[in-house]
Parts: sequence; structure tokens; C-alpha cells
Amino acid sequence: MRRKILQILVILVLASFIVSTTRQVLKLNEAKGKFQKAEGQLENLKSENDRLRNELKFRESQEFVEEAARNQLGLAKEGETIVVLPKSDEKAQDSGGKETGLKFWFNRLFGKS
Repeated sequence: MRRKILQILVILVLASFIVSTTRQVLKLNEAKGKFQKAEGQLENLKSENDRLRNELKFRESQEFVEEAARNQLGLAKEGETIVVLPKSDEKAQDSGGKETGLKFWFNRLFGKS
């Protein structure tokens, strides 16, 4: 009788140990998955950080200042000529009613008068 009780106790302890170990392994796998996901996010953030640093370095450069002056302010280097094209073909008529600009050349090239 004592032997059966001892066997049952040993089985219960082993079962408890197995269940506990299984739970711990599952939690460990879950934590590993979260860690790998966080590692991936960290790599993405590092590459984004590098991209932003490079962009900042470019924006602080003389090259960016010149490009911005050319594009936004219409400035040019000494000896260069600025050409301004009309923004819209509909506005490309002079005061005499004649077409000018892109619409004029399109009509000239493709035979519309």
C-alpha cells in the first residue's frame, strides 16, 4: 500500500515537473520570438537613423544650399542663364491672342493651326 502511494506521489511530482517545464519552454519560445521581432525593429531603426544622418549631412552641405537657391529662389551661378517656362499651356497666350510656348510648338509640330 505504501509502495503504491509512493508511486502515485512520484508520478504526480513528475507530471507536475513536466507541466511546469513545458510552460517554461513555451514562455521562453514566446520571449525569443519577441526578442527577434525587437531585433528586426532595431535594425530597421538603425538603417532609418543612418539615412536621416546622411540626409542631415547633405542638408548642411554647400551643395544643398546651392540646389535650394537654384530651385526655390531661381538663382544661378555667375555666367549661367535662367530660363523660365510657363506653368500651364492654357496661360500660354500673349496679349494678341496668339499661342506661345509649349502649346504653340505642339500645334506647329503636329499640324494643328
